Formats: sequence, structure tokens, C-alpha cells
Amino acid sequence: MNSAKKELLMKALLENPTVREAAKQARVSYTSAFRILREQEFADEYNQRKRAIVDEAHSYLRSQQVEAAKVLIAVMSAESTPAQTRYNTAKAVLELDIRNIEREEIAARISEIERKIGKR
Repeated sequence: MNSAKKELLMKALLENPTVREAAKQARVSYTSAFRILREQEFADEYNQRKRAIVDEAHSYLRSQQVEAAKVLIAVMSAESTPAQTRYNTAKAVLELDIRNIEREEIAARISEIERKIGKR
């Protein structure tokens, strides 16, 4: 398959939820799409582009965390918010904080292990 057709498939794979839909959009057979996905160079490029898309989305979400936290606190604090909603929101805030603390502790432990291994 020529490189232009492979690029169409690449674009379609990144835009569609299934290989079948991507193959249809790129006007290649389903079998050909899977064969091309098994080509190491194509697979590496596809995975790199997928990671870039996920990284971009993650960066955007990260930039919205402060606003999201403000919304949660506002909902949790509002007297007009139903009790169950306030409870659920407070629980979510606490659970998020606990998970963040756990992640920080794990990251610190990993850094310590890496530091010790590096000194050998």
C-alpha cells in the first residue's frame, strides 16, 4: 500500500473508535488495515500520535483542575444544595485528595528506590 493511503488510514484510525470504521473511512479493507497495523514502523507512529493526542487532552484537563475544584467546593458548601449531593461532593473531594496523596507517596518511594539503585 502506498504511503498516501497509509497516511489516510493513520488519520482514520485516530479519528474513529474502531478499526472497522477507520478502514471504511480510509477506503481500505478491514484485513488490510490490520495487516498495516502490524507493520512495526506504522504501529510505532500510530502509538506515538495516539500518545500525543492523549497528552494534549490530559494537559487541557489539568489546566481546568482549579476551576473544577472551585465548582466542587461551591456545590458542597451551598446551603441550597440537597444534603445527598453535598455528601457525595464532599466524599468525592476527600477521595480525590486521598488519591493525590497516595500518588505523591508512591512517586517519592519510586524516586528513593531509583536513587538507591543508581548509587550501586
